[in-house]
Amino acid sequence: MAEEQAPASTSNMGGDDYAWVADEPRNTVSKFSLNGGEGMFRRVQRSPADDWKACIPNTSRRICSKFQWGSFPMYQIAFEQMCYRLPFSDFEVAVFRYLHLTPSQLHPNSLAFIRAFEMTAAYLGFMPTIPLFFHAFHLQRSKPKGDAANKFGWVSLKQSTKLFEMFLESVRGFKDSYFFVKPLNSISWQSVIYQGPAKDATGAPLVGPDGRQ
Repeated sequence: MAEEQAPASTSNMGGDDYAWVADEPRNTVSKFSLNGGEGMFRRVQRSPADDWKACIPNTSRRICSKFQWGSFPMYQIAFEQMCYRLPFSDFEVAVFRYLHLTPSQLHPNSLAFIRAFEMTAAYLGFMPTIPLFFHAFHLQRSKPKGDAANKFGWVSLKQSTKLFEMFLESVRGFKDSYFFVKPLNSISWQSVIYQGPAKDATGAPLVGPDGRQ
């Protein structure tokens, strides 16, 4: 069955908007755009919800493209192997918001660290917070060498003190395995469109290590 594809109106990868993006994410076409969705993992939400749809991007779209109507790109590995599901948890949203990043800008091993931290907190009975998380992790941005050194690739989370093993020492094959997820109703739309401070499970605003929300 053919998947709905995003219109090409915002798919142009030229211009200054993408000048900062490293060549690899900027030039890698989704394999699902080329094979009609064969092998695509479609379980992107918690059962029995029917609020999201996994869609194939057209061949002019990239992982860093702008998408409309609340849609956003995701690497398949996040859903298939790390069991991310939509809507994202409050903690996951808080981390993405604090970093000012979309999930696809984080290296898969870093997405796994977020999941591991949240699951550990649930098992041990403490609340995952932004200050606690960023006491354990710091950012590292990947930059190409040579003439492209002013561009940026994936962002990684590095452990200040080793708490978790890497999900995979060498993550291969994820870069062309991406699609975009589209909200189907107001419930899913409101889960990604939010104005105001990020909140924890008690409804209190989440505060970062530097004291900002």
